Amino acid sequence: MVKDIRDLLKEKTSSIGNAIVDFGQDSWLGIRRKSAAPAAGDAEKDLERVVDERITLHEMKVDPGSDVVLCGAVRLAKDAVAVCFSVTYEAGAEVDYLHCKTCKLNWICAPCADACHSGHTLLPFRKAHKPSYAYCYCVKKKLCRIQNKNS
Repeated sequence: MVKDIRDLLKEKTSSIGNAIVDFGQDSWLGIRRKSAAPAAGDAEKDLERVVDERITLHEMKVDPGSDVVLCGAVRLAKDAVAVCFSVTYEAGAEVDYLHCKTCKLNWICAPCADACHSGHTLLPFRKAHKPSYAYCYCVKKKLCRIQNKNS
């Protein structure tokens, strides 16, 4: 079925490390038949919109060599907004904290390490720590550049 193409796209993007989280409401699949002459200027003009994704390409009589095109927005995992542990804290949750040698700072959560200390020398500080409250010293020292409890 044509809808399986979306699943294949999710699998492929996941295997290369940036999975499709969801397809936007405006996303749609189109077929550019091998026999169709390309439209000048607008790449979507020569696409035949797939109306029912429950049918197969064979049922649509799509010739080998035709293109299946995804149009519209998709949201990828790496496009997600980074959020500091100071926001996502839940009682009893475990967190791995890091030490930034560059900033000489301990107790840095992983999202802050990735976003606020990118390119710095980072070392493990406390693994599987169960804090009693939401903290990340990146926020405390006003170095945090992502969404945190103070922003």
